[in-house]
Amino acid sequence: MHGGAGKNRVMTEASYSLRATARQLFQLRPATPGRWRTALRSAVCMGMPILVGWMAGDTPAGLMAAIGGFTSMYGGGRPYLSRARLLALVALMLGAALSVGLLVGGNPALVVLSVALTAMLATWLSNALQIGAPGAYMFVLAIATGTALPAEHLSWQHAGALVFAGGAFSWLVHMSGALFRPRSPEKNAVVAAADAVADYLVAAGSDESSRTRRQAAFALHQAWAALVSQQPLPARPGSVLVRLREINRELHLRFADAMAKEIRGQALPDAWLEDVRDLGERARNPGRDEVPDGHSSVVPLGHPGAWAAIVDALQPGSQPRRVIVRVGVAAVVAGALGTVFQLDRAYWVVAAAVLMLHQGLDWQRMFQRSIERTVGTWVGLLVAGLVVVLHPQGRGHHPVGAVDVWCNRRARPAERTGIAGRGDPRQRALPHPSSPARRAGGRGAGRA
Repeated sequence: MHGGAGKNRVMTEASYSLRATARQLFQLRPATPGRWRTALRSAVCMGMPILVGWMAGDTPAGLMAAIGGFTSMYGGGRPYLSRARLLALVALMLGAALSVGLLVGGNPALVVLSVALTAMLATWLSNALQIGAPGAYMFVLAIATGTALPAEHLSWQHAGALVFAGGAFSWLVHMSGALFRPRSPEKNAVVAAADAVADYLVAAGSDESSRTRRQAAFALHQAWAALVSQQPLPARPGSVLVRLREINRELHLRFADAMAKEIRGQALPDAWLEDVRDLGERARNPGRDEVPDGHSSVVPLGHPGAWAAIVDALQPGSQPRRVIVRVGVAAVVAGALGTVFQLDRAYWVVAAAVLMLHQGLDWQRMFQRSIERTVGTWVGLLVAGLVVVLHPQGRGHHPVGAVDVWCNRRARPAERTGIAGRGDPRQRALPHPSSPARRAGGRGAGRA
């Protein structure tokens, strides 16, 4: 009897899990606040280099520099000092990845090996340092793109410099907000945490309690990362950062108290909701409040350094190490198959494999992401077909690329788990390997 009941319970749970996964495939998750600004920034950072290249009479060089615009996709929400370091590193890595791609482009074996090694290295550093979406994907795309770019008139040094220049432009655009609101990322993170905790207090004891509790916990973790883990320098006593840390600590304590009462089935005091909302208002204007002398010292500030995180990611049996190995194996297999079957632009196969694996998702989210990737790819193909039919030339070329990037970034749902893989607008603008422009150079005709 007990065995049959246990088997039925397992089957019921599995059935429920499959139904939940199927429902999530057709759910539109709410977009992160300010998504349109991120989309606009990415469009500008990728569209401007193309425009400058066209005005200078060298559109391929502009397209090359636009790859550096991938830098604009990283660092969103990070404190500005941490963001400055991250974006500089990303720009350098993108330039190096594309240069390596150009160097090994004529040798299929080296192409597969270099792309696989880049995928593993990028996955290792991206996960260890928690650089966020799009993670290792863009670095793999950069080196894979470099193996097939029609850029015979550019040396690998020149191409790498162009990519870095595009990354430097993205750095300037991304960091411009520091001139006007230097602590806005930290403030926004704490305000978002306060709003999420307030939503949980309202929903406590209802059907929405579990969802709002998870969202509040995630928002509090994000706020802690912005206030502590992503702060390269110590905070000055009495500074805005210290005040925000104290507010965030109060939110953590209130959240813990609320969960304890909910577990015991007790009603939450109405005053708690007002307190949390007041904390959110204080986070918007932390300069108004004074932290009592010595009170901020009770805030725990322990977190591993960057080097410790990098080393820990390679420990035997660790999840990051398993993900790194999976990505390397998948990249080698995908690249080898592309080479054997002589697929045009087979680097998309490698990029897709890395995109599926580099975050180390469980099988349910992996399945969901694969479906979304497939749907997104077909949408991208339809858009690409429309571009080919319209065949924009001259000035019409640049807004097409910028609008495509804007739509791609704008459509991504919260937490980067939605439709991905629409393709790269620069690739749709480049000549096909069989085109006269490509045949004239003869470079990389049979690359993987």
